[in-house]
Amino acid sequence: WFHVDRACILIKLGMNQSQLIVLPAPDTIRDRTYTSALVLGEWLKQAHLSGRGINLFTVGPHARRSWLLFRKALAPESIGILANSDDLDYDSRYWWTSSSGFRSIFSELLAYFYALVFTLIR
Repeated sequence: WFHVDRACILIKLGMNQSQLIVLPAPDTIRDRTYTSALVLGEWLKQAHLSGRGINLFTVGPHARRSWLLFRKALAPESIGILANSDDLDYDSRYWWTSSSGFRSIFSELLAYFYALVFTLIR
């Protein structure tokens, strides 16, 4: 249901519903971001939209890992990244001053290194 929730948010923010395409990825225990990228890649091929590149909108700390995994899954597509920090419950400029910010950044740092190794062996 995460994808439906995010679609509703985009519509509330003013996105034209007729321009919104929701692509749910299968439930997976690990590699959710990479799986989402693969689903998007397959849809781009079927829609004959390969080769145009995409802009990916994601939460700030997750941005670098998302970019890495989407680049791996969608190569040679050009991947732009838009990182949103508005929904964070800490000030992203001073993330180390709150336990939430510290946990979020270090969790994503570990996940990024895991993804980096994962992309090297695939």
